[in-house]
Amino acid sequence: MKVEVRHRLLGQWARLVSRHPKAVLGSAAVLVAFSLALVFGLLRPVGVPALGFQSNRNDLISKSLPWNQRFIDWQENFPGSTDLVVVVDAGDEQGRVTPERSQGARRIIDQLSELLKPEKDEHVEWAVWGAYFSPRSIRLGSLTQVRQEAQRITEAGTLLGSASAAALIDQVTTEFRKGEDQTEEEALVGLRELGSVIMQMGRTLVDPEHRFNLDPAAVSGPATVKPDNAAAALGEWNYFTSDNGRLYFIRVTPRADPAALNALAAAISNIRGIINKVNAEHPQFDVGITGIEVVEADETDAATWDGTWTSILAAVLITALLCLAFQSFRTPFLAMLALLFGVAWAFGFATLVVGHLQVISVIFTVMLLGLGIAYGIFIASRFELVRHNYPDTPEGFEDAIADTLQTMGPGIFTGAITTAAAFMTTLLTDFKGVAEMGLIAGGGVLICFVSMISVFPALLRLFKPYHRHIPPMHSRWVHFYEERWSLPFSRHPWIVAIAALAVTAASLVAVSKMRFDYDLLKLQPEGVESVEWAHRIVRDGGESIWSGVSIVNETVQGAENPSASTLAEIKKRKRQFMLKSTVSTVRGIGFLDPDMNDEKVAVLKLAREKIEGPLSQALSQPVGVANQESPPDVLGSMGRLKTLLSAALLFRSGDIPPSIQDEMNGLIALISQITGQVQALPGDERQAAARRLHEQYLAYRTRTAQRIDLMLDTAPMTLADLPRDLMLPYVGKDEAGRPRYVMEVYPELPKGPRAAMEGPLSPHFLPQFIYDMRQVDPKVTGVIVQIFESGDLIWRSYLWAGGYALVVVFVLVLIDFRRIYDSALCLLPVAIGFAATFGLMWAVGIQINPANIIVLPLMFGIGVDAGVHMLHRYRMDSKDRPLGLTQGTGKGITITSLTTMIGFGCLSLASHRGIQSLGHTLTAGIGLTMLACLIVMPAWLELRQRRIERKAGKL
Repeated sequence: MKVEVRHRLLGQWARLVSRHPKAVLGSAAVLVAFSLALVFGLLRPVGVPALGFQSNRNDLISKSLPWNQRFIDWQENFPGSTDLVVVVDAGDEQGRVTPERSQGARRIIDQLSELLKPEKDEHVEWAVWGAYFSPRSIRLGSLTQVRQEAQRITEAGTLLGSASAAALIDQVTTEFRKGEDQTEEEALVGLRELGSVIMQMGRTLVDPEHRFNLDPAAVSGPATVKPDNAAAALGEWNYFTSDNGRLYFIRVTPRADPAALNALAAAISNIRGIINKVNAEHPQFDVGITGIEVVEADETDAATWDGTWTSILAAVLITALLCLAFQSFRTPFLAMLALLFGVAWAFGFATLVVGHLQVISVIFTVMLLGLGIAYGIFIASRFELVRHNYPDTPEGFEDAIADTLQTMGPGIFTGAITTAAAFMTTLLTDFKGVAEMGLIAGGGVLICFVSMISVFPALLRLFKPYHRHIPPMHSRWVHFYEERWSLPFSRHPWIVAIAALAVTAASLVAVSKMRFDYDLLKLQPEGVESVEWAHRIVRDGGESIWSGVSIVNETVQGAENPSASTLAEIKKRKRQFMLKSTVSTVRGIGFLDPDMNDEKVAVLKLAREKIEGPLSQALSQPVGVANQESPPDVLGSMGRLKTLLSAALLFRSGDIPPSIQDEMNGLIALISQITGQVQALPGDERQAAARRLHEQYLAYRTRTAQRIDLMLDTAPMTLADLPRDLMLPYVGKDEAGRPRYVMEVYPELPKGPRAAMEGPLSPHFLPQFIYDMRQVDPKVTGVIVQIFESGDLIWRSYLWAGGYALVVVFVLVLIDFRRIYDSALCLLPVAIGFAATFGLMWAVGIQINPANIIVLPLMFGIGVDAGVHMLHRYRMDSKDRPLGLTQGTGKGITITSLTTMIGFGCLSLASHRGIQSLGHTLTAGIGLTMLACLIVMPAWLELRQRRIERKAGKL
């Protein structure tokens, strides 16, 4: 568009608005009402829903991307992929875990699980009953645990080789005679175990309802172990705990509300209510909830709140600054009112074109406040500068506003177009969330521009039309810019230019050393429960809530368990994963191939060799006893044991430690008690009791042999060996109905000094972890992979958007100025400010992250405005110094930069650390760009003008 045509159109528009201000404001008010009706859903009956908030990060990513398709496939076809995690910390204030604290934590877990279970459609897992583990799951324990179990199995040879209860006592009596070389501790353990056997026999003889049982849980009660270290602890509750036993977990597959924008918000709120109730009853324990869905929900709440209150604060502070700058209340309030018209229209625009906000776009209101007011400031600055040059009449006002728009209009028009175009370049990226933010913000900038050249002049015409409303410039006691501030720099242009080049070069070197930080937890609000618990799981539990997911597809149609070929693939894949230094463990279907399985199998085979004879005998002997057969005399065997113990105490008391003597006396008393109780029974009952003991003993012996036989079975494990509920999240089906299995690959957390600073999402760890997993399975997915890929996509999207923005802005400026040199010169301040900003970030230790990377396209779009205005002013007047900053341009640039910095500076106060980071970066970027405009740009224009004048002189 030619300058003359643009000036003429802007002048005509100014006169139209000046002549019909009420019509303009009435039309604007109707648009505001329509926009608010859209936002609040008043037009829902005609198919336009209210403006909502999208919290699910995955919905912000294009579903056409292969890695996102794999993630969606996992989430949709495997239950538990969106599980929430309730955590109870058993540690005390010093982090110590005592038996009493562990027992208390288990009670809380039990109470929470009972309160959570009644919820419909919710699957709650907190522990697994040991009996649901097959005896073959002994191999899930550590190698040390397997060796201990193998030792107990070999010690069970005495039981397996004894054909009756009496024979067992006789065998134990014989071994007791040979046990002279035992240590005191070993002797105590042996006597106590013998006492348990005698106790069980006595109770079976005396009580017809009692069943003979020597399982550990029948004596010592339940224990707590991690499911993947269960070691086939039959009859025990196996709570879900961290490896160090400090943290107890409940996995909750929540109810989803498909009609809600945040489908899990209601479920999370309900669970938190239950936790608060239980926590009030047990204040000495810490209880909380976390998980990726909870973190995202908390992030949504924080971002929404931050976007609201920072917008209000920014509006107040910007208005206060304008009141100070213009020495007036009327102009700032009219400008802010006009801007609010534009913001309201922008919300309606966002509702129509997108329909929701999300964590990236929620801050667009603050952006519009900082950017949109700039157009009003340039208009107000020029208007107040020239208003006294025209008559104090309505016609004089019309001429003054026409002068203002014709002078400032081209610059702010170009600035609005370039800023909007910079935002709009994000539409060319694959990241849906980034594209949405760019569309909303870009459209909003243009809308605010329209508001400022229409609503603002109309308001000025109605409320500030005369001279008396505008104090003369020279009478104002506060000046935000005076030309004399920039003159020293423009007088020494070469020094300034060299210094600017040096700073820029040093900044670019610093930028090359920066890394992209994928850690989303560093961006979350400080003090948020879900984020704190995620950190505590890593810090106090030595675990990670993030893991990779490798899916193994079954090759056999109709298979209920992994086929041989699939088991071979599971084994191969798991062992390849475990060879990677970044991998700590593999769970899920990887349970079927226990860690160090070959070594454990060797231990179990050796144990079978040692007890093969007694085991075969116990397995082959019939359980039933003929009615006419007399059972062995168990009381006689007990009597012989009692005699042996009494003789030892009588003749060798000096050689027996007191603790062992106490155990022996207790055992003698127990035998005497049982003998007396049995002999007091009538003859027929005594015979029935002996027969009952014999039958139950043989049945128990056979069950024990069968269980040991399974424990020593070294064939590959199957799903039947593990509890169904435990494996539920790891088994799915493909479209053909064939099973699919999930392996969870957990990262090896940093140790030592790095542990406190780096987690699994650290930029120093995560890329290598992803690379290592993909060396084994190129199609690996999971939340941790999604975090890496989405972060990488954001990084690449903004790099491309930044490149597109640079090209588009340059082309638009070129269209405006029609000279390549002038167009490049407009970008000089933003180029210097851009480089210096990242150099400053490196100097203070701020890494590039998914939040502050947004500055790439924004800086080009926002920062170029000042250069455009300066070059327009320079073209109009190349005589007054400093070049480009005279006649209110320097003041306009300063005030607009300050208002933009206030807008983004308010974001620095947000609780959401990602928004904070964006606020810090953009505030610094705009400030450094302003300094480049006030210091470097006049010097560069001075060098150019001197060259032009030298050439003119030669001519």
